[in-house]
Amino acid sequence: MKMFALGVLAAASVMATTPAAAQTQAPANPGPVIPGICAYSSNMLLARSTAGQSVRTRLQALEQEVQGELTPYQQAIQTEDQAIASAGAALVEPQRSQRIQALQQRVQEYQQLAQSRTADLRYTLNQQLEAIENAAGPIATAVYQERGCGVLLNADQGVNYINPAMDITGTVLERLNAQLPSLTFNRLQAPAQPQQ
Repeated sequence: MKMFALGVLAAASVMATTPAAAQTQAPANPGPVIPGICAYSSNMLLARSTAGQSVRTRLQALEQEVQGELTPYQQAIQTEDQAIASAGAALVEPQRSQRIQALQQRVQEYQQLAQSRTADLRYTLNQQLEAIENAAGPIATAVYQERGCGVLLNADQGVNYINPAMDITGTVLERLNAQLPSLTFNRLQAPAQPQQ
């Protein structure tokens, strides 16, 4: 049986990635500042903000809690599976079938619980990222207006290099850290999905 693995931190790893590698390979001369054109990176903001870092740290703790909750189920299933296998022919047929059926039911319950907890953690992550984005949105708009931007490029999509003077992410980051230094939260229960 495979160990329980969450894809939630894979989503959170987007928060951990920064365009630092791209910055180290950027041209020595970034070119002229073009008035009215600005860039913004929400990925960088999520990765470097104190709120984003607190989400990542808390999510790792919640994932460990879930793993602690699921490990006893895994161990009980593995123990029973080994017991059935080692009993071999010594187990009479009605008993063997009953134990195998009960084990299959436990496996199914475990899988459902693991899926439920994964959905909860994904939902929790999405809610926290939305809270950060909701706080950062008005700040980005204010900085956009202060800088007199006419065009705002998404630095996370398709912008290889930009003059740092045209990037408003750092200013938004400073203000977001002051306004929203961290987030405190517990695992949220994902809304029930409609049956198909």
